[in-house]
Amino acid sequence: MTVTQRERPLKRRGYTLVEMMTSLTISSVVLVGVITMFMMAMGVWARGEAWTDTDTQTRQAVRIMTDQLREAMQVTVDADGMGVTYRWPARDTAGSYVQPISPESFDRRIWLVNGTLWLRDKAGSQRVIAKNVLTSDPFATVSHDSLGSLANTNGPLPTAPAYKIFTPGIGSTVRSLSLKIVASRRGSTSDQVRNRRREVVYLRNIPQVSN
Repeated sequence: MTVTQRERPLKRRGYTLVEMMTSLTISSVVLVGVITMFMMAMGVWARGEAWTDTDTQTRQAVRIMTDQLREAMQVTVDADGMGVTYRWPARDTAGSYVQPISPESFDRRIWLVNGTLWLRDKAGSQRVIAKNVLTSDPFATVSHDSLGSLANTNGPLPTAPAYKIFTPGIGSTVRSLSLKIVASRRGSTSDQVRNRRREVVYLRNIPQVSN
């Protein structure tokens, strides 16, 4: 008869200090990597949102200014180029031009104050058409210069030359105005996102432009 010996219980061995330190180090590296990737993703998202906001804002501001100035027949540009006063042709109650064509009896105006671009219409009411407008152009040194929106530039705001929002065209009889607006918004805690948009407005009516 064979006698089977009772199996002895296995002894459970705990983690050594070296194993614990190794596990802790690996966990820390993984956690830091995850946090870094999350912060980078948040920064990209914030910059994208800021670029979309500034692009939309500059595009809408230029569209509003273009619609306003295209109808003007009297335009006076401020000496610093940051504001413009204008009048539309007078209309009768039916909305038709008064004959002979003559300007309205009141002034309309678009001007920049403390980074905010304002519009005053015929009713005398004022509304904001753009915010965070810069008075300097950080894109001035960019070689690729075209009408429309340029790519955003991140990082601290560099020293840049001043620019004019409104610039009359060249010639004895001025029939156009060049518009330019540069807006900025903070993309994250460490950078600024800027956007520039330019447009040339051709005045439909017989203009009298001065500055």
